Amino acid sequence: MIIVPYASSDILSFADEKKVELEFYPIALESLVFITPIENEADNITEDQVRSIYIDYGIKNWSELGGPNRELVPICRNADSGSQSQMDNLILKGKDMHPAIQKNYVELTMEGMLELVAFYHSGGLDGSPTDSYALGYTLYTYLENIGEVTGIDERLKILAYEGVAPTEENMANGSYPLTDGYYAVVRSDLPKDHSARNIIQWLNSRGGKEAIRKVGLIPSDSQ
Repeated sequence: MIIVPYASSDILSFADEKKVELEFYPIALESLVFITPIENEADNITEDQVRSIYIDYGIKNWSELGGPNRELVPICRNADSGSQSQMDNLILKGKDMHPAIQKNYVELTMEGMLELVAFYHSGGLDGSPTDSYALGYTLYTYLENIGEVTGIDERLKILAYEGVAPTEENMANGSYPLTDGYYAVVRSDLPKDHSARNIIQWLNSRGGKEAIRKVGLIPSDSQ
């Protein structure tokens, strides 16, 4: 059993090629969020804008999003990451990301994505400042949790999406559009009495939901 965001179409196709059928059980809410440096005056992004940026590379200046006259540098994740699965499912919807973004701006770790977005415009630790701000994406609860450890969240701004802020309240009531979840995933041929299936049942019990809340997640039936 694994606990992950819902799989991307690439992962589902790979499972199909291997003739593996998977079962997905929702256990907690999660949201895809778009991030930029805290210094950026932009506050909101729309679905059309995100798709234009990542599919067509059609927006290259923050002024088109109500921000400053600075270059917009889109950062992406590797194909098998959890945040990229959310990006594929909720934003790209079967479209390919623009090859120029994949070629130049792929970040392989979630923490690396946060740091790259936060400090790209300053040139990193030993580079020269640039007239740009980066745009990236991550998962809401990951950012909240890692922020408590490293403080990186203080260097980042979470953009509203279609005018709705990604708060726990908006995730729970369903108003934030990019809310999906974490799923417990098992193979369909796993025996019915396997311990993994017992764990899934427990995760949906009162005790399991309390444990989910203790790690900073929102149980899926809160929506």
